[in-house]
Amino acid sequence: APGAQARVDAPLAGTVTAVHVGPGARVRRGTVLATLRSPEGATARADADAAAAEAEAARAALTRDQTLFDRGYMPRARLDVTSAQARSAEARLRAARARVAAFGNPGGDGVVVVRSPADGIVTRLIAAPGMTLHEEALQVAEIADTGRAELVFDAPPAAARLMTVGSRLTAETADGVVIEAVVVAVAPAAQGGTATVRAAATGAAPPPGTVLSARLPVGGGNGLTVPADAVQTVEGVTSVFVREGDGFRARPVTTGATAGGRTEILSGLSGSERIAGTGAFLLKAELAKGEAEHGH
Repeated sequence: APGAQARVDAPLAGTVTAVHVGPGARVRRGTVLATLRSPEGATARADADAAAAEAEAARAALTRDQTLFDRGYMPRARLDVTSAQARSAEARLRAARARVAAFGNPGGDGVVVVRSPADGIVTRLIAAPGMTLHEEALQVAEIADTGRAELVFDAPPAAARLMTVGSRLTAETADGVVIEAVVVAVAPAAQGGTATVRAAATGAAPPPGTVLSARLPVGGGNGLTVPADAVQTVEGVTSVFVREGDGFRARPVTTGATAGGRTEILSGLSGSERIAGTGAFLLKAELAKGEAEHGH
């Protein structure tokens, strides 16, 4: 999903003194990822401290001159000058403090901590102790916001037809971790291609880049399903054996995807029929045998 991956940069150049997390670590918003020491940060803090001292002195001077003016010992022009100087000092202080904040609020020693901007998983760690970060290379790490991550699958057209927004599916990682998800979008397949299915995990999502496979739960589609063994090919036609009277007759059907041992029937059955399930293959064999004997 857009915004699911966050690049974390140091706010200014400096030398990394410590790294506090590793790849794959789960972090919270505000977790310290790395610490660095920056001469520029120390200078910014010193400038802010000096601006604070100047602003305090300017406020004191304004208070003094205001008292003298009120008692008639100072002309208005002189008070106006002192007032302007105080306003200028306050403006310089605001600018200095804003610069310090933009630099991550370094201390007097120039130490800056880099924090995670969101809850998630560290998917990539670039910084290492002793590394020097400069203006063109400030990246520290990448964080995946698992709360916004989506699962993306390629699906054959027949399987995609079983899924609509809100359909549930089960995904599994290569190491066997099962993830339940809900379909949020289905992009139709191009001519002869595969459809793209996007789903949101109902629990914790895996890190971006995780390879997954997915299947629809039994009955998870909106169409009719039958046991997969009930579907047979009779004289080149996909069919299901339906009970008629005392026997069974092969009825042509159009099938969709197979999942969980069941096959989607897109057309050919209404759902009210009695069909042959596990015995369908035997019926097909008997049908073929009867045709062979009739041919003699």
